[in-house]
Amino acid sequence: MAGLAALADLVINRVLITFGHEAWSDETLLQLDRAGSFALNLSVVAGLVVLAFCLGSLASKRPADDRAGQPR
Repeated sequence: MAGLAALADLVINRVLITFGHEAWSDETLLQLDRAGSFALNLSVVAGLVVLAFCLGSLASKRPADDRAGQPR
């Protein structure tokens, strides 16, 4: 989700608004700006959630493997 939101942010904010600002009305640019802001915020929040889950699983205790050290 973070990757898709970052891609939407890239397309909206960096491509559509930058290259199309002369062709569109102010109302359309305002709507695109709002959509781009939402996509940027969504990518940040999704990235933070993923980071929290990754750090949580890394920090959690894992049960000891009972077969460790035994020959196969």
